[in-house]
Amino acid sequence: MIAQVAFAQVRSCLIVTLLGELDVRGIGELRDALLARIAAQRTRGVILDVSTVTVLDADDVVALTRTLTMCRVLGARALVVGLSPAVVHALVLLDAPLDGLDAGASVESALALLNCGGVNAA
Repeated sequence: MIAQVAFAQVRSCLIVTLLGELDVRGIGELRDALLARIAAQRTRGVILDVSTVTVLDADDVVALTRTLTMCRVLGARALVVGLSPAVVHALVLLDAPLDGLDAGASVESALALLNCGGVNAA
């Protein structure tokens, strides 16, 4: 479950900040809300900030990767940022499927990569 999700529109990009822990059901709820926003707002880029998430398992990664793939199918480039070293270490040890997970170091670096700037809260 996702404790809370904050959305911020930054020009043609959407920053989605997860505040709390995840499970597959919560990722499904996030996916539905995110895809609806992408379609309605013609979003070009999505930055999924998971910096407050302390635990991800292989199933969570698969669900996140599928969500990011769906974003791309709708025309939005999608990146995950804020993965902690401990989460990355655990995912590698679990042999989680990381190939389809595009990641960045921070929201700022992802904004630069996606050519976004200027914040408007949504």
